[in-house]
Amino acid sequence: EEESETAWIYGADIKSRFKFTPGHIDLYLLNGLVFSGYTSNKDRTEDIITLMNGLEGHIPLGKLSFQDHPLFLKAHIINYWLIEGIEYLFHSDENPINLGSIWEVGVGIGGKKRTRLWILSLDRIGISFHFGRGAKGVGIFFSSRFYK
Repeated sequence: EEESETAWIYGADIKSRFKFTPGHIDLYLLNGLVFSGYTSNKDRTEDIITLMNGLEGHIPLGKLSFQDHPLFLKAHIINYWLIEGIEYLFHSDENPINLGSIWEVGVGIGGKKRTRLWILSLDRIGISFHFGRGAKGVGIFFSSRFYK
């Protein structure tokens, strides 16, 4: 009988949101570093480093409100740069494998604060478009990519 494959999946990230407010618009500079991967019981290991940079804006929608809370147009653009092979950091004879970058452009509508909806905690609802080397897609989101 052949042994089934199992794996440990791991990840760690550091993210930051720096807010600045020119006029009535709140802008956020987004930065992040993510390390993730897996190690299987059959000696297979894969890991990826992702560098994230972006900009998010919250634009007031005038007198539009929901349950007496003002609404904002919440848009973002984020670049994810993916690198495979963290071994190159520890072995000078190895080179990282650049997997390219993926762009995400999104727009949503939401309030200033998070709202609790059953088991979800959300501050917006929106749609995002992903494109880049080998990637195309559409997503729905309920909070900033830089909230936990």
